[in-house]
Amino acid sequence: MPDIAMCRDVACPQRETCYRYRAFPCGYQDPKTGEYNERQSYFAESPRPKRGKCKHHWDAKQHDSRFLRPLEACDNANAN
Repeated sequence: MPDIAMCRDVACPQRETCYRYRAFPCGYQDPKTGEYNERQSYFAESPRPKRGKCKHHWDAKQHDSRFLRPLEACDNANAN
């Protein structure tokens, strides 16, 4: 559960290696309903500049792969 601003930019060429894109969102499970409620903050717009590399890219290789979602799952969740 990251305490960071995450990214939803499905068009970003760096998304596969970015922790802000691949981390599991922070949330909690409601004890009464069992429903999972997300409490994660995201960039309002893509932080990626029109040219060059994103200055907010956080290398996912620095984190244990157990804490990263599969890229396909991220793309599906962020496509909405």
